Amino acid sequence: MRLFHFSDDPDVAIFQPRPVRVPAERRAGQEWLNGPLVWAIDEWHQPMYLFPRECTRILLWRTPQTTEEDRARWFGQTSSRMIAHIERSWLERLKAATIYRYEFEDTAFENLDDAGMSVSRAPVSPRSMTRLDDLPGELQAQDVELRVLVSLLPLRAVWSSSLHASGIRLRNVEGWGGPGWLQSRGMQALPQKPKAGFPALALPKLGRVRPGHNLLWARLIGHFAAAVTQYLAIVAPPRRRKVTPAARTLTQTAPHS
Repeated sequence: MRLFHFSDDPDVAIFQPRPVRVPAERRAGQEWLNGPLVWAIDEWHQPMYLFPRECTRILLWRTPQTTEEDRARWFGQTSSRMIAHIERSWLERLKAATIYRYEFEDTAFENLDDAGMSVSRAPVSPRSMTRLDDLPGELQAQDVELRVLVSLLPLRAVWSSSLHASGIRLRNVEGWGGPGWLQSRGMQALPQKPKAGFPALALPKLGRVRPGHNLLWARLIGHFAAAVTQYLAIVAPPRRRKVTPAARTLTQTAPHS
């Protein structure tokens, strides 16, 4: 099995295990996935990481359980094996980005049996590296249709469908919610607990709204989230972190660093 890791750094000699940058509340028995690990992705699922690291995206693909109704609603007439959704604000950055695909021997990795993910608890040296300059072209070559939306918020309902949905960097989507990586039904983060001192806010669910209302909902929720973010920034400004110089030995989490 071919395993890959994607990075912005072209000079990584060895990948060191490290904890996740934003710990997720894992299900019982999966807490160790927040600990020091080297992450990799298999060949079939690698389109999830053909993006700049911080690019918000949601990728969908069919499973044996996918219904014809869900296929028609979310895939339409496309014959592509995957659909990748990004927000319009990321399109030009996607076109201009260069990333590097490192390939590993699979002997050091444990297969998580979820969306092609594998992990190593020990340092790993890559056996090869490929420079990728045309990410939209790479997606097309791997039979992935790229769809560009104003906001990813209307796609929340896809997690209730019979499709597989993988969302990455969704914490960067205005109005999506708190930190936590929605990956798949098996590994998705549990609901975030409200911070002490602030009441939990009950937002209306999008549910099955008519297509013409999706953009309006996205804008309303986005404006509300922005106001809450500004308020929290005033009453609880974030702490500054000490930044250390980059090293040629890269520590990372997830198959993209």
